[in-house]
Amino acid sequence: AEFSSVNNELERTQSVAAASAESRRHRTTELSEEMDRAEKELVAQLCRASQLEGQVGEARNQVQDMEVRLREVAAQVRQHQDSKRDLDRTVSSIRDQIDSQVSDEERARDRAASLEARLKTVDEE
Repeated sequence: AEFSSVNNELERTQSVAAASAESRRHRTTELSEEMDRAEKELVAQLCRASQLEGQVGEARNQVQDMEVRLREVAAQVRQHQDSKRDLDRTVSSIRDQIDSQVSDEERARDRAASLEARLKTVDEE
């Protein structure tokens, strides 16, 4: 009877040990699967981070290109403004010359009319 009792106890212990081992195997499998999922997620996140870094680098290059272009356009605008200012001065100078010539012409006409009038009065005398 004692042997049977020891045998029963051994069977129960073996059964508990087997159940415990099965539970540990099951838990190990679950943890392994969870670790695989976490590793895949980490790889996906690292890939996404790498893509984003590439996009940031591209955007940075585009911003630098746009800054260069903006400086070029600003230089062209300044050059055009300088050219316009020079043209405005030239136009103003030409207008002044025309006004002076018109004034000279008017004085010459007035002088000619005055001389003609004097000549007429001299002829009439």
